[in-house]
Amino acid sequence: MALLPRGRVGRPTDSQSRGRLGPAIARSEDGKAIALRVFNPTASAVNGTITLAGGVAAARLATLEEVPGETLAVSDGRVALSVGPKKIVTVLVEMT
Repeated sequence: MALLPRGRVGRPTDSQSRGRLGPAIARSEDGKAIALRVFNPTASAVNGTITLAGGVAAARLATLEEVPGETLAVSDGRVALSVGPKKIVTVLVEMT
C-alpha cells in the first residue's frame, strides 16, 4: 500500500485512549478508501474516535485483507471505535 500525502488524514483521537491506539494509515488496495489500522497493545479494551481532515463520509470494519465487513456509524464526520485488548482493527474510511 502506498502512503497517503501528509496533511490529508488525521489519527484516532479520544481523551480516554491516552495514546494507546497506534494508527497506521494508507490508501486501500482498491484505491477507493483509506485503510486505517489501529492497534491496541493494552490488556483492556480502548475506546477512541477516528477524526480525519475533511471529515469521514462512511466507514466499515474490514479484515486485514481489506474485505469490508460491518458498517460503522458516522456522526459529525467522526467514527467512534472500540478496540479489544491486544487487537488490530482495520477500518476502511471514505472521506467527505
